[in-house]
This record gives sequence, structure tokens and C-alpha cells, in this order.
Amino acid sequence: MRLIKAAAWSDIALGAWLLAAPSVIGYQTSRPVVVVEDLVPGLFLCVTAGLILAAKMRPLRTEWLQLICGLWLIGGSIALVFSSMPRAALNAIVVGVAVCGLSLLTWLLADAGSTPSTRSIPSTPGK
Repeated sequence: MRLIKAAAWSDIALGAWLLAAPSVIGYQTSRPVVVVEDLVPGLFLCVTAGLILAAKMRPLRTEWLQLICGLWLIGGSIALVFSSMPRAALNAIVVGVAVCGLSLLTWLLADAGSTPSTRSIPSTPGK
């Protein structure tokens, strides 16, 4: 459970970075769409990681939403490359890969720590 919470804090840090990246890297004034590409996933990561941290026993099943967010960042970076925003694209790829890795790690750790009665997919007895 401690590793799951550490991964959630890492997701919050990545989300906070996405919120700050347009100003820090310096592309906030060039194209507003690129800023939205960072702000929406950043806020989403912070909220879903906060839900994981708020869970008392085991994390909520928000890991797959974070995985989709990471894939969104990776896919969106392709559009950033073609719009001549290489720094923003590299940032989105690096953060997207990190988010995907953390969400898969959280998913695996949550499934490893659950019992058959608490897993999200119930097992069929007798099969």
C-alpha cells in the first residue's frame, strides 16, 4: 500500500509539473491549444491521484483513467511535433510515458494486494 501511495504522490507531482510546464518551459503565449494540452491532463492527474490517496483500504479503480491520460499525452505530442513545438512535445512524451508506467505499476500492485473477494472482476466458482 505504501508503494501505491508513493506512485499516487508521483502522479500528483507529474500533474503539477504539467500545470506549471507552459510557464516554466516558455510556450504559454505561443499557442493556447498547447497550454490546454498540458493543463487538462495535469488537473486530471492531480484529481485521480488524490482519489487514490483518499482511499482508506485500497485504491479506487482510477488507474485505467490515468493510463488513458498518459496515452493522451503521448498521442497529443505527435500533433505538437507537427506544430513546431518540440519542447512541448518532448515534455508531453516524457510525462506521458511516466504516467503510463506509474498507472500500470499502481494497477499491478493493487491487484497483487487484493484478495479474490475484493478484486474488481469476480472469479467464477467451479471454473
